[in-house]
Amino acid sequence: TKHFLLICKVRAEDAGEIRFRAKNAESVARLDVNGISVASFLFTFPFALKELPVKIVKPLRDKTALEKHKVILECKVSKPHAHVRWYRGGEELCATSKYEICSEDCYRQLVIHDVSFKDEDTYTCDAFDDCSSAKLLVEGMWDSHSPVLPRPQ
Repeated sequence: TKHFLLICKVRAEDAGEIRFRAKNAESVARLDVNGISVASFLFTFPFALKELPVKIVKPLRDKTALEKHKVILECKVSKPHAHVRWYRGGEELCATSKYEICSEDCYRQLVIHDVSFKDEDTYTCDAFDDCSSAKLLVEGMWDSHSPVLPRPQ
């Protein structure tokens, strides 16, 4: 028989001895919070402590953007302090004048500025324990004074 104890929204004042007792099973462990303001921990008995994995609770969605505009790809993760990595295809993205990486509460955003046809690809938000991907499509700007040009390949 396995027993577990899930403690959610752990704060500094929750640090201390944790004791579990159920019929013939008993175990004791020390919870050291180490400055974590909000986290969830899973205890298994006999005690093994591990932080719950980060999950993507609202995945990325495919987007269509207008050429020369900006587009925002957004997902929501299960923990407000979770770290994520962004990828285009298999290549990790860093914050630049082209790519803005934002994190607010549980929302993670990739802002792509001055979108061009070259930006069409699959983008992934990797939360280490979970990930989400979406396709970006780009539509050209139409100007009644410009000739219609074929879409670049």
